[in-house]
Amino acid sequence: PRLVFGSSNWATKAVATGNTHSCAIVDDLTDAFSNNVIKCWGLNTSGQLGNGNNTQQIAPVNVNLNFSQLNAKSIYAQGDF
Repeated sequence: PRLVFGSSNWATKAVATGNTHSCAIVDDLTDAFSNNVIKCWGLNTSGQLGNGNNTQQIAPVNVNLNFSQLNAKSIYAQGDF
């Protein structure tokens, strides 16, 4: 295990890992309105990080859910996708 860049500002609620990517549900401790958001990082060749592109991310990026008032409750990752 390693500290994830930027994670000292989060309260992590859940983590899911695939073969080459990871995602987490977090509360951002610097923003009271950013609770239950999903952040992902790792290989992104098939867009598995959900951020709208297929560029590998070594630091966590926000997942684009296209909902203004969505709070994630659970998370799942599998294999390479």
